[in-house]
Amino acid sequence: MSLAFALALGASRRVALLVSAAHGCAALGVLSASIRFAVAGAPVVSALLLSLALPVALCWRRSLAACGSGGWLAVDATGAARWSLAGDASGEGEAVEPLRWHVFAGMAWIEMGASGGRRLGFLSGVDRASDEQWRALMRWLRWLDRGS
Repeated sequence: MSLAFALALGASRRVALLVSAAHGCAALGVLSASIRFAVAGAPVVSALLLSLALPVALCWRRSLAACGSGGWLAVDATGAARWSLAGDASGEGEAVEPLRWHVFAGMAWIEMGASGGRRLGFLSGVDRASDEQWRALMRWLRWLDRGS
């Protein structure tokens, strides 16, 4: 059994939906709290809470833009991983080591250590990969779970 595969990460519709749902909940919470304070007769507190709506909206937009960034995760037959940016023409990539990962509802989050002590976090969805690529990713993560 070979562990080798290459997978494009980022710009997943599932990830964008998750980010939108999280920010939508924050926006609805701010709105409902401000309405509650306005009804209770505290318009100043209500206005202050409503002023939080702009940072939430800007954060939402910035988060959705970050979902579009991506690159390539390549794993060789021995299980060693390399990461390269989407526009990287060298094809070699930087050696990375998986530290933590979690897969839920067709989304995979992987935190990797890179050179110089940097940590990279990747979040991508099943809709970003072919069936074979997603199965290969799941096989690699199971292999890592078992102690590689």
